[in-house]
Amino acid sequence: MLREGNKTGVVGRPDDFGERTILATACLTKYNLTIPTVIDYMDGNVNSDYSAKPVRTTIVDLDGKVAYYAGPGPFDFKIAKIEKALKKVIAGGGYMPAGAPLAWGKVVEGIRCGVSIDPAEPAVGEEITVKLVIENVSGAPKVVFVKGEGQLDGLSLSGKDGKGLEFEEILDKSPMSRRFRSRGTGPQKIGAGRKIERLINAKIVSGSAGAYQGLYTFAVDKSMLKGDAGSTWVGKADSGVCSVDVIAERKPGCMDCHSKSDYHHTMKADCSMCHVGKMDTDTFGTKKDACIKCHKREGKFGRQKIFGAGGDFDKASKHIPGMITNDKCLTCHSKQDHGGGKVVLVDPKSDSKATWGGDIKGFCLGCHEGRDSLRSSHGKMAKGKMCTDCHHQHGSDEPKLLKNLESRS
Repeated sequence: MLREGNKTGVVGRPDDFGERTILATACLTKYNLTIPTVIDYMDGNVNSDYSAKPVRTTIVDLDGKVAYYAGPGPFDFKIAKIEKALKKVIAGGGYMPAGAPLAWGKVVEGIRCGVSIDPAEPAVGEEITVKLVIENVSGAPKVVFVKGEGQLDGLSLSGKDGKGLEFEEILDKSPMSRRFRSRGTGPQKIGAGRKIERLINAKIVSGSAGAYQGLYTFAVDKSMLKGDAGSTWVGKADSGVCSVDVIAERKPGCMDCHSKSDYHHTMKADCSMCHVGKMDTDTFGTKKDACIKCHKREGKFGRQKIFGAGGDFDKASKHIPGMITNDKCLTCHSKQDHGGGKVVLVDPKSDSKATWGGDIKGFCLGCHEGRDSLRSSHGKMAKGKMCTDCHHQHGSDEPKLLKNLESRS
């Protein structure tokens, strides 16, 4: 059904599938749309089965476990949250590290409180996430009062010297988030055996390095309630003791730079897999077998299998004889932008210092130019063709790196 005033300018209220088809055709015709179009039946089952659900962003790790589950979308589509979750998965080699366990307190009239802090070793000035859980462990529903802002007022952490750690709650002040927060403020009904979870984003604004411990106190008094407060839980429930080790500062690591768009670095956070030495010193470099580390497997750590059983250099004929090392790969390939998944060739006549800007035929002839075999056996057959039309670059089961002979005949 298209109501009056809709942006398409097409209006109609179909009573059957035929009329719906006519209405859809009118839309396609008016806007010259050529994309394949599917028309739902009058029962709307397709729309029901495939419509967008309230949660729009979910990140799953290699174990199939949910590493990040956003709040109701689309207004909870927060790039900063998603980036933070992805960095955790990347740092864990594709697996989400286990979060800090909830510290539970004693049950007070059917209600208990649990809290955890992530990460467990933040630096002053860094953001943290405080997970607050209010659980109804009784056999009947309970109504509790939950704050929308100022939720961190109940968290108190102190060091051995008695000095506390100060936090600043980070609130999304967009109109939609404010409306969502206001709906979650006030009396909230919790069914028997159910719980309410809150993820509170905050920043450590002051404090010194050291170990801190403390509690979260979930407190509700009658002054916070409006109207009839007879059915609302009133009291104070403390969490169990939670702890956090604050560090003075966090030194920048490899992944701070390489985790955003670099293909190889996002696939494996263990820098020692390919590199040796200490970063920012003359000892830092690439291992001799770095190319082999990735390209001996398909997909996960390399886009093409070059080495190992079934790899290009394991075939009957190969471009480079003998043991293949990182240096031999760099005879033809440049490291420039390769971390981002690009294959860049070097100029054969530049001692591998300049990149190649021509076509693949010119690149091959940089080494093979003048060979008798090229004059005698190619001739007119090679006119208008590139070398790779008939030959594999690395290895082949056919002689002279030829591609499958049957497919070319």
